[in-house]
This record gives sequence, C-alpha cells and structure tokens, in this order.
Amino acid sequence: MIGPDAGGQKVQNKAHQFINAEKYQAWDDQIENRYGYTVKGMLSLTPNIDLWGTNIGVYPELSAVSGNLFQYIGYGATFALGNNKTFNSDNGFGLLDRRGLMHTSQKDGLIYKFFAGMERREVDRNYTLQGKTLLTNTETITMNKTVDEYRVGATVGYYPVALTLSLNKVSSEFKTGKDYSYITGAVTFAF
Repeated sequence: MIGPDAGGQKVQNKAHQFINAEKYQAWDDQIENRYGYTVKGMLSLTPNIDLWGTNIGVYPELSAVSGNLFQYIGYGATFALGNNKTFNSDNGFGLLDRRGLMHTSQKDGLIYKFFAGMERREVDRNYTLQGKTLLTNTETITMNKTVDEYRVGATVGYYPVALTLSLNKVSSEFKTGKDYSYITGAVTFAF
C-alpha cells in the first residue's frame, strides 16, 4: 500500500517533532491511498558443473511483475559458486528475490555460496514514482524505461540455518535521479 494510510507522513512528522524541526510540507501533495496487488513470476535456468566439491553455475533468468503499482519485465543472470547445487541456484532480483530453496538442498553441515549478478528491468509503470500523473496524464517526472540492478554477496551457514548478505546497486529510476546502493541481509531456516 502507498499513500497516507501507509503511515509515512505520521512517522516523519513525529520524527521532526522529536528533533524540534518544522513539519514537512510536501506531504500535502502526496499521492492518494492505493492498495496494491502484484502478480510475480520468474523463469530461471540452472546450468552448472561440480568441480572438486565446488558447484559453479551461471543462472540466466527472465521475470515479470504486473499489478496496479508496478509493471516490468526483467532479464539477467547470476554467477554463483558454492558447495550445493540447489542452494547455489536460489537467486533473484528486486521484487523477486530468493525463493528459500535451502529446505530442498539435502546438505548437512556447512553451506556456502558466493554470487554476483545483474538484472535489467524494462519498466512500464511505477506508481510510487508516477503517482497521480497516471490519473491526470500530466507527467511531472521523466522515468527511465530501463533500470539496472547489480548484486554481489555471500551466504554462509550450518544446516539448517544460513545467513546471506549482499550489496546491491540500482541505476536511477528517473532522469534527474541518482543511482543508489543498499545492503540486504537475510537469515534462512529449514525445518
């Protein structure tokens, strides 16, 4: 959900009140409430080879996201090496991140994986950027129709628990914007 009911205005105003700062005025122009639905799908190939106990794979993927908030098609690939074929192939980007395949890996003991990947998204709609402009047909920003995401990271664990950490960089989503980077972390449990 996006809009006033998402709570951003209340949180930011409370933070500004706490630090004795002026109320943020731009919330007066925020987009209306929009409760979203998203349908996501991904096709990933899993070509790989085992060499001296290490699994090496290049995993091309094609993804699609549709709904009333986002619409895009993505394509890319991830290179990964680790000690388990199934766990090695568990990759994804953006709204289609890892699928949690550790429970099918049949690997007791130490689990590890190092990975790097790239995805290009062909963006048709992003309501969080376009907002009311979709309703009024007046563009206030110029969206980039392609957005690239790069990711490097590692997963280390001892079955049935694994910790994943990755550094992500995403190219600007609109013409006057800047690229941004962020770190994600996840703990996966198999039971």
